[in-house]
Amino acid sequence: SEIKGLVVASSSPNIFSAGLDIMEFVSGDKDRLARFWYALQGVWLDLYGSTLVTGAAVAGNSPAGGCLLAMSCDVRVMAAGPYQIGLNETKLGIVAPFWFSATMVNTVGQRISERMLQLGELVGSHEALTRGLVDDVVDISEVEERTKEMMRPYLQVNEQAR
Repeated sequence: SEIKGLVVASSSPNIFSAGLDIMEFVSGDKDRLARFWYALQGVWLDLYGSTLVTGAAVAGNSPAGGCLLAMSCDVRVMAAGPYQIGLNETKLGIVAPFWFSATMVNTVGQRISERMLQLGELVGSHEALTRGLVDDVVDISEVEERTKEMMRPYLQVNEQAR
């Protein structure tokens, strides 16, 4: 059968994605860094622009690049609990690339994005829901199933119209 959807999830307990490997930035190998950024942008473009219905099953922490991956999906479901999500680059002394920022603006709006980006805020799951960063918050044992459930209505829409 034809694949119509994709769930992005992690097999690591309590971590959706730990974000980017900051050591890549300081490795001193400019060619390696260029390949790294090119690959990351490729993943973002493929996910954000996919005609597949995409869902992020955020069953743990999701800082920086992990947040970008989640925001690039049509549906985002996060586990309740001590988990956090956001673009915290400024707290690391770096500026989020414009395409990270633009994705956040498209997801939660201009003013919420400004605050989160300038302060490098990581927020808990219920605050992420309030801000529109995720679409639902459920028990960690239900994250993947709820993600699939929330993806189903998208499957009823022609992929060229989504």
